Amino acid sequence: MDKFNPDAHSKPSPQQWSLNEFFCHLDNEEREDFKARTEVCLSNLKEFAPIDPVAWVKDRNYGAREFTRSSEDFSGKRVNSILWLRSLAHDLLHFRQILKLEYARLKIWANHSLEYAGNW
Repeated sequence: MDKFNPDAHSKPSPQQWSLNEFFCHLDNEEREDFKARTEVCLSNLKEFAPIDPVAWVKDRNYGAREFTRSSEDFSGKRVNSILWLRSLAHDLLHFRQILKLEYARLKIWANHSLEYAGNW
């Protein structure tokens, strides 16, 4: 049991998850689901790696993990994911600049008003 938070391992019923198991789940989802799948989408890869979050509870022995460590592991991974997502915003700013240039070029060559597409 967790010396800092023994209640983190208690379950409402044997079929339900403890607080610790929820944090273990979030930790694994952050690393192997959310970020991995976002990277697949952004890199145009075709397939997601298979996951089995329900089986992970038993297979990865969530119940034996210390709650403090589980919550800190998740928090650390979430911070890294947020930093990674923020790093993508820089590219998005450049894409906006490119689109603005292309819009200006199209405006010169178009035979009709482009105002329906918004104001730049």
